[in-house]
Amino acid sequence: MTTVDRWLMVALLILGLTLMGWRVWGDSSRSAQVVVTVNGETILNLELSPNQSGRYLIPLERGQAVLEVDDGAVRLQDMEGLCPRRICSHTGWIRKQGESILCVPNKLLIRILGAEGESVDALSR
Repeated sequence: MTTVDRWLMVALLILGLTLMGWRVWGDSSRSAQVVVTVNGETILNLELSPNQSGRYLIPLERGQAVLEVDDGAVRLQDMEGLCPRRICSHTGWIRKQGESILCVPNKLLIRILGAEGESVDALSR
């Protein structure tokens, strides 16, 4: 291995670490969007900011669900009586782009998109 090869490897390593750092920590000023759909129809779309908190009522066929927003994360409060297994409320807090809460019996989907409607563009297995 020559000296030029070593310098090339160091330069590629620095470039890779810089790009990875930019992807993880870069441009955090853009806020994520929370989109709530019931039966395929969007009923709530709000910006998820770090200092935001509140509760939103979501009308369902079986009653009303309560969406809780706090410190840049969202969750469903306990759905006792509305959802048989309550998997949706046991999902807990979600805060990252691409995460979602799904309640199949109520046809409810809560998902987090990136800023201005960005979404995950590819998945790999």
